[in-house]
Amino acid sequence: MFLIYFFLLGILISSAYAEECPALNSERDNQIIEYRATCEINGKIEINHSGVELRCNGAIIDGARVERYGVLINSNGKPLVDVLVDRCVIRNFLVNGIYVGWKINDDEKGNDAVLINKKTPQRITIKEVFVSNIGSVAIYLDDYVSNINVLDSKLTDNDGVALYLEHSSWGNKITGNLFARNGWGRKREALAIDSSSKNSIEKNRFENNAWGSIFLYKNCQEYANKNVHSVSRWQSSSYNIIQGNYFSNENIAIWVASRQ
Repeated sequence: MFLIYFFLLGILISSAYAEECPALNSERDNQIIEYRATCEINGKIEINHSGVELRCNGAIIDGARVERYGVLINSNGKPLVDVLVDRCVIRNFLVNGIYVGWKINDDEKGNDAVLINKKTPQRITIKEVFVSNIGSVAIYLDDYVSNINVLDSKLTDNDGVALYLEHSSWGNKITGNLFARNGWGRKREALAIDSSSKNSIEKNRFENNAWGSIFLYKNCQEYANKNVHSVSRWQSSSYNIIQGNYFSNENIAIWVASRQ
C-alpha cells in the first residue's frame, strides 16, 4: 500500500512540476536511460539494443494523441534481450503505449519459427508502468516474442485492448497488474490471448472493462482479405495458467475460444 501511495505521489508531483525532457533512444547495448520524476517527454522512445534499462522514476511520456507509439522495443530482425522499462507514466498515444516485437509485416519474416523467435525480443521486463488513454492497444506483445514480464502495472482507460499477446508468442508472465475501464472505445476485452501459449496470468485485478477480462482464442483470419500480410496461425492458445485473479463488474471474466 505504501509503495502504491509513493508511486502515485510521484506522478502527482511530476505533473505539477513537469519539465520538458528529450526522448533519448537507445544507442548501444547495456545502456541506462534515466529520467527525473519531473520530466515530461513528448514523443517516442525507441529501444533496439540489448541490456537497455529505461528508468523513468515516474516521469511522463505523452503523445498528445498525435504520436503513434510511446515506447517502441523493436528488434529490427536481430537478437534483442534483457530490456527493462520501469516506472514510466505513458499516455495519449494513438496506437500503442508500449510495443514489443520485430516491426515488419508478418509475411516478410519467413516460415522458420525457431529463426523468427531468435530475431524477436525476449526477456523483456515491463514493471510498475501506468498506461492510459491509448487509442488502440496499451501494451502490444507482437508475434513470436517470449519471456516478457508485465509486472505490478496499471493499464486503465484505454480505447481498445489493454494488453495483447499476439500469435506465436509464448512463455510470458502477467502478474500483479490492474486492468480497469479498458475497451470502451472499441468494445474490446482487457487481455487478449491470440494464438499465444504457456503464459502465466496471475494475481491481476480486472474492473469495469467493456467486453470482458481475459479472452483466449486462435484468430481465424476472418479479416485476412483486408490485410494482405496476414499469415496462418499455427499455434493455439494452450497451456496458459490463469489463477488468483480478481474480477469486478465484468460482463465476462474468462472466455475460452471467444472467436470460434
